[in-house]
Amino acid sequence: MAPFLSCEVSFEGDDYDSLHSVDDTHHTHQYNPIMTRFPLTEILDSNSLSFDDLLKIKLQSSNDDNDTTFNNVRCLFKTAAQALDFELKNQLQQSDNDNSINCNEGILSHCHWTPGRIEVMGKHTDYSGGNSLVCATRSRGMAMVSTFITNKEDSNDNTMKITIISVLPKGMEHHATQESTSYRIDDRPVVHHTIHIPNNTKSNNNDESDSKVIDWTIYPTAIINRLQKNFGLYPHSSSPTDKVTETKTADGRKHVHIEKGRQIGGHVFIALSSNLPPASGLSTSSAFVTGLYLVLNSHLNLSETPQYCYAIGKDEEDDTIYNLSTYLGNAENGMDYISTRVREEGTYTETVERYDPMFGTTEKETKTWTSNEPFVLEGTINGGVGTFGGSEDHAAILTGRSGEFRLLSFCPTRPASIDMKNIVNDLVSLDIGADINTSMKEETSLDSTIQLPDDLTFVVAFSGARAEKAGGSDGDTDASLGYNNASELARKAFQAYYTGCSNNDIGGLTLADAIRYERKCRGETDASECVKARIQRGIRNRASLLAFGMSNKEEYAASLATRFEQFYDESECLVPAAAYAISQNKLDLLGSIVDASHRGAVNLLQNQITETAWLPLWARGIEADLQLNPLLVRKPASTTQLDVQPNRIKAIAASCFGAGFGGSCWALVHRHQAEEFANQWQNAYDERFPGGSETREFFVTSPGPGAFCV
Repeated sequence: MAPFLSCEVSFEGDDYDSLHSVDDTHHTHQYNPIMTRFPLTEILDSNSLSFDDLLKIKLQSSNDDNDTTFNNVRCLFKTAAQALDFELKNQLQQSDNDNSINCNEGILSHCHWTPGRIEVMGKHTDYSGGNSLVCATRSRGMAMVSTFITNKEDSNDNTMKITIISVLPKGMEHHATQESTSYRIDDRPVVHHTIHIPNNTKSNNNDESDSKVIDWTIYPTAIINRLQKNFGLYPHSSSPTDKVTETKTADGRKHVHIEKGRQIGGHVFIALSSNLPPASGLSTSSAFVTGLYLVLNSHLNLSETPQYCYAIGKDEEDDTIYNLSTYLGNAENGMDYISTRVREEGTYTETVERYDPMFGTTEKETKTWTSNEPFVLEGTINGGVGTFGGSEDHAAILTGRSGEFRLLSFCPTRPASIDMKNIVNDLVSLDIGADINTSMKEETSLDSTIQLPDDLTFVVAFSGARAEKAGGSDGDTDASLGYNNASELARKAFQAYYTGCSNNDIGGLTLADAIRYERKCRGETDASECVKARIQRGIRNRASLLAFGMSNKEEYAASLATRFEQFYDESECLVPAAAYAISQNKLDLLGSIVDASHRGAVNLLQNQITETAWLPLWARGIEADLQLNPLLVRKPASTTQLDVQPNRIKAIAASCFGAGFGGSCWALVHRHQAEEFANQWQNAYDERFPGGSETREFFVTSPGPGAFCV
């Protein structure tokens, strides 16, 4: 049987020739929305020149890994297209009994790629407003192939349905149930989940994600409900029936009113295939969340809504991509998104006409926004997916660039602006164990884009211990409990510093705000250590106000002070120092800085298991520094153990990363040694921890491009 409704390729935006000559200096930090729509024949055909050529351009592959990167990603798109093709054939067979579906129109698919991310530095810093050094993963990510079948215009039906079709990767077979699985592709089970969208922009509270069940459907359910609540999931593109009126009041304020005609609904089908190890710390969940938004936006034009433009921004504005990453982080954690945009004074009103097929009536709904009040995109009543994280992952996925790291700060998400004056003193106090070059004192600031030397690359080790974050009050995982505890300790640490105020009083303030406030109060001449010590002392002294009724008040106060210590050392000292060391190609210094970061995760943050504590130490040749019961990494010691292993490759730097409580580690090595090092690392791991999960995986990757539409 032929693939579903084959038709010609069409282009939205620039023509094909111009796409081949895209100036790579543009859109440095922007997701580029230029879209090409393909029939499934183009994607299913392994020799499709038009699709393949565009994919190669978007992947920005270097000569060394061009074939491997392209082949890996191309295979994922073909698998997703096969799943979509099968689903659409079933839909076509059913359409005879469904007169509202317009199955006779020419159906074209949209193709999106969302990579994973490596958190090079910045362990649990983003939700407290700190700094991170991140990159997107090359050739590891999620391919999404989608299409939108509209209802017939004369059907008077504006209902919307969204079906997610997922080819489950290895390690997710337990999500395949008899109800959700009907076929297999490449011997992988394919599951699908359909969400019905109400006929109005207000979500049905009973349909919102309850975040109780640990299941893959928690992510699409939570995010789709959030997008529906904030923007309305129906086509938002402009039509000739729209009436736009713009006036100005006597005091010069602008008033814009848009009255849109009745909207036609339909059915969005989204098929996905991923080679990111699930629950590995490589941000599989955030890649899905980001990709789901990008796909729905490509079909429904959510970014054209007044809500989006008013709260997040327009595509041509520099901060829009960062605001979007903040919003997607809020969508995942369920919190309100509070806009920080500076808006033109005035009032914006939108009126939407909706048809209710159940009652055969048409109603108008009007929303109004004014520039003199905070604009809030409200969260969902039961939270997001069950964890209270930040927007680091979404920012890395959206702003990734080939061969580069991004130095970012958060709350809100922005390129980091770091004063380097006090870094040297901080590093000395942390016993880095390396000579601190005095040239660092001469650096006044860092570029937010850091180039990785061409001869270096990453080896990522997935421990096989799943860090499953999705959960809720009745369905928590070890990872979600640990992750949320680290987040809560950071929030409570700031609350203690802020004189023991009530939960509602701290608003959106974070530990990073406390550091900025203390530096401003104490002046630039005071040592940075004074700021750290002053905040820690305040936390310890006032923590008792938060420990009312607790028997272990001193222990609780110590835990809050320790949480702040790890945040300060990582965000304010080690992240910028690592960025500096990479930019200056000071690899010995980089190794010592990353060692200190990993040590802080194990000893202070305490979010590691034995496997992920051991892996980076072996990579660096210092596994003897690991202590068990309790799990600790000792301060730098003499490493003569490599002398008796002359063929063993030592990583330049290595660390755990991600949420922790399982997951993955990275090692930075010379490119020509990467494959051999990966083999040595995995063999040593299997010997040290035998009989582990079959999902263990060690692979080579490097900083790659961020999310894109082909």
